[in-house]
Amino acid sequence: MSTNKGQAPLSRDGVRVSWDESLSQEADDSADLVLLNPPFHDGTVVDATLVHGLLDSAARVLRPGGQLWFVHNSHLRYRAELEARVGTVQQRARDRRFTVLSAVR
Repeated sequence: MSTNKGQAPLSRDGVRVSWDESLSQEADDSADLVLLNPPFHDGTVVDATLVHGLLDSAARVLRPGGQLWFVHNSHLRYRAELEARVGTVQQRARDRRFTVLSAVR
């Protein structure tokens, strides 16, 4: 794996990083952690529902006790979506621009 501007590659024992669309290559109950920064627009059209399929996919692959960490624009209110699809939610950080939430499966 090549490095980017002197940064260490994304490889560690027990960690696998992949590029995928909606976790299509991942098995059910196979992940301990999913990190998600979803889009909320398609081109110039704002569509806050684009996240629904991504959350469903994250919930599918998370093992019981697994965590989803989710960063989004603060003006969008996704907490209820995370709770309904994944589980108990905690707000980790928030400012006027961004919110970080975590949810446990």
